[in-house]
Amino acid sequence: MLTQTLRMLEAHGLVERKVTPTIPVTVEYSLTPLGSTLVPVVAAVKAWAEANVEQVRAAAASYEMPLGGGAETAALVAERLSS
Repeated sequence: MLTQTLRMLEAHGLVERKVTPTIPVTVEYSLTPLGSTLVPVVAAVKAWAEANVEQVRAAAASYEMPLGGGAETAALVAERLSS
């Protein structure tokens, strides 16, 4: 999944991939100038999430849906979809 995401970001011009022919092969990723323009946007989303995490958790708890994902959330979603 990580490789697919990195390749998609590369295809869209947001990251650059550098392969070094070592054993094992070394692959490095870096932001392109276009990708760098997203840094303040992502930082703003991070700041919002940190400032609002308690409200989001409270909303999730009142909705009876655990926050965090993983197998527990997938099982809960599957259960709700089948009812």
